[in-house]
Amino acid sequence: MAIARAKNIGISAKKLRLVMDEVRGMKVDDALAYLRYMTSPSAGEIFKVLHAAAANAENNDLQDREALVIKRIVADQTVTMKRFRPKARGRAGAFNRPTALITIEDFRLGISADWRSNWFAGKPDGYRELVQEDYQIREIVAREYQGEGAISRVDIDRGGGEISINVFTSRPGIIIGRNGQRIDRLRHLIERSTGRRVRISANEIKVPELDAKLVGQSLAEQLERRIPYRRAVRMSMQRTMDSGAEGIKVVVSGRLGGAEIARVDKQMEGRVPLHTLRAKIDYAVSEAYTTFGVIGIKVWIFTGDMPAEGRLQREGNSGVSPIGLGRAPRHRR
Repeated sequence: MAIARAKNIGISAKKLRLVMDEVRGMKVDDALAYLRYMTSPSAGEIFKVLHAAAANAENNDLQDREALVIKRIVADQTVTMKRFRPKARGRAGAFNRPTALITIEDFRLGISADWRSNWFAGKPDGYRELVQEDYQIREIVAREYQGEGAISRVDIDRGGGEISINVFTSRPGIIIGRNGQRIDRLRHLIERSTGRRVRISANEIKVPELDAKLVGQSLAEQLERRIPYRRAVRMSMQRTMDSGAEGIKVVVSGRLGGAEIARVDKQMEGRVPLHTLRAKIDYAVSEAYTTFGVIGIKVWIFTGDMPAEGRLQREGNSGVSPIGLGRAPRHRR
């Protein structure tokens, strides 16, 4: 696990993403060697962040450098700076120069969280195809049960020429349907899209108040029904704490209450230790589509620390150490 981030890079996020697509999923040493000989300016910026993440893993966390892999790396657009380009006769032309934010994620994979997709690409260029196929599968599931399935997440396993899909929901009856009609229809749609044999199972979430995705979806539905956002957030947080959570944090952003100027509202109850790796923290992002625009909702739920024996077993079974998301130490970039 490592932490690295670079802000206000003088390159557009689109150009950075083109290079990131080439190294995503590679081992860190292989990615550094690949980036070192690329002529694109984007490669140099990504090389710096990746090198800093690897150094932090070695020095701060005593990780094995050869076991580090890039699980997720993203670039987001940040501020746009106004600049001037010189012209003839002492004139200058104004232009906008975009900047970007590079983030290398995932923080708790292999420690207190597991992967949502479990498979290995059989050929060198198969990784990209399978990632795109997983995205299409999740889109089909979301579209089939839009607004009624209360789906938290979709886990995908591959093996033996078969795709195993585990749907985690608080309403398994809706997923299955009468006499299994809806789940059979879903299986047919996915098989037609992928061309592979598919097996689907619906797993019930016993306590939906402790699931960040379901809490975020509930908040989004309330905001779309024009319930005051403060009351909706306060009631959702209270239900989560009453269900046994040790802490919850909710961030709502957008034109709250129909205000002309968008703002961000943050509320927290209990404690949410985001940088304690043994902490079991569920995180999810949802969106509410209101008449005033889109309102973003982020939810963090802390349900307690992992037992020591379970944490050691998970770390021992993990063959690689993922690069993580977080704020880099001040003495490193």
